[in-house]
Amino acid sequence: MADDADQVVIFRGVQADIPGVRLHRVEESGDLALDDLPTYTQRQVRDGISANSLDDARGIVSRLERLVLCPEPTPAAPDPSGSPSGERPGDSASQRPREGNSTPSPTRSASPSPTPSTTSPLCTEAP
Repeated sequence: MADDADQVVIFRGVQADIPGVRLHRVEESGDLALDDLPTYTQRQVRDGISANSLDDARGIVSRLERLVLCPEPTPAAPDPSGSPSGERPGDSASQRPREGNSTPSPTRSASPSPTPSTTSPLCTEAP
């Protein structure tokens, strides 16, 4: 498996350069664009991914398609202060009075839960 005109395709044969001799041909092509894949995976495809059979190659293409539909989650950047709200530990609005006001301010309520995401069924399948 490799790329052909910036599309991921399945080749049959040996990927080698011998002047005047062609040792491989396109067996199957699809709609998966090389640019849709993560950079590291693009390099792997350009270098060629070996498969033991046509079914094996199709399985590899399926996993690559899942990478496009279900990208790896990126970790959230840590807050430099170390606390989720940016306040220092022990320095919350409910624990200190405001200037000129001896009544502590109300504590913050939890933010509403995010709306459910529409995850593709492919994202929940095992690779």
